[in-house]
Amino acid sequence: MLASFFLSVIFGFAYDIFGRIWVMSVAYSMLIITLLVFPQVMYNMTGVIACRIMIAISLTAIIENPLICDFIKKSSRGKGAGIEVAGG
Repeated sequence: MLASFFLSVIFGFAYDIFGRIWVMSVAYSMLIITLLVFPQVMYNMTGVIACRIMIAISLTAIIENPLICDFIKKSSRGKGAGIEVAGG
């Protein structure tokens, strides 16, 4: 949980510095590559742990995207953020 907090801050700065499209593209690419590699390393515990870490990092970057501020008006942002976290 502590690592996720620090990654959220780092990805927030990355979104501001590099822009949303680049950070999202790298995160999705990293997730796709990791999911493609996972079946080859599933019998090696070190490979499974490394893949799990890469999945967690890429999903943190995807979940922490600031797109909700662009598409939802100010009065509904809290509700929209709650729906986003709930998976809706």
